[in-house]
Amino acid sequence: MVHGQKPTTSSGNLKAPAIETYLEWIYKAWDSLSKDLIVKSFVACGMTNDTDGKLDDQIHVFKPAGAIPNGFTLLQHRRNETALEELNFRIR
Repeated sequence: MVHGQKPTTSSGNLKAPAIETYLEWIYKAWDSLSKDLIVKSFVACGMTNDTDGKLDDQIHVFKPAGAIPNGFTLLQHRRNETALEELNFRIR
C-alpha cells in the first residue's frame, strides 16, 4: 500500500486508513520505546506516585530555564505546609 494504488474518496482525496492501521502504528511506536525512557518522560512531566519529593528536581518545567523555575521551591514549601497540617491534625 505504501507505493501501490491508494484508495480515494469520490472527490479524489485519499481515504483515511482503517482504525486498525492507526492502532498498529501507535502500538509499534510505543513498543519501540524503552520502558526507562517512558518512565523518565512521565517523571519529567511530574506525573508520578512520588509523595516525598525525591523526584521533584527532575520535573522539566522546574529547571532554571524551564517555564516555572521557582516551581521546585514552591512545591517544597507546599509539601512542608501539608506535612505541618497533618502533624497538627494528629496532635488534636
